[in-house]
Amino acid sequence: PLMCAIDLGRPDVVVALIAQGADVEKKALTDNQSPLYYLVTQLFHKINPACMLFTWTQKMMEKPDVVLQDTFRRFGVGMAGTFGSDTAGPRSHPGLGIAVAKALVKQHVSRHSVSNLMRIATALLKAGASPNAPHTYPVQGRTPLMLAAESDLPELFDLMLQHGGDPLRPDAAQQNCMQIAQSFGAHKVVGYLRR
Repeated sequence: PLMCAIDLGRPDVVVALIAQGADVEKKALTDNQSPLYYLVTQLFHKINPACMLFTWTQKMMEKPDVVLQDTFRRFGVGMAGTFGSDTAGPRSHPGLGIAVAKALVKQHVSRHSVSNLMRIATALLKAGASPNAPHTYPVQGRTPLMLAAESDLPELFDLMLQHGGDPLRPDAAQQNCMQIAQSFGAHKVVGYLRR
């Protein structure tokens, strides 16, 4: 329910679920994201819908990895076949695939606001969500703080630092937040870290 409330951009529901004992560190979805990690993704997509569209159309056209196959299987409603591995449909009808991706992006952008997503982040962090919780996918050892650095979200990055975020912690490839931000061209976060 907590992930659904984040997906719908509902801070009131997130706060109510936390008050009822929701585990703010419970990993979910097909790639075992923490609620805070998932929130960073949602905020990035709200701010950068063109990146979201590019990613979705690209993923529809390439051979999916095991995690993406399971995502397609669970949420693709038959688009990618029974096992989530069939990308022939979108590849043979790219116009239709792009139209579906555009509709999904439009829906995502319309149901989220930056202020609501920031309110959700604040609620999660106040309830003990860790900005330093390592994840295994798509990059081993990446944390919500690192994802905020990569996504160039300085306000969220600052909020996470205020709640114990460690910008010097390395991921499995020994990259810290500054190195990650630099490699992704995240100029706002690089400037924040330099200041």
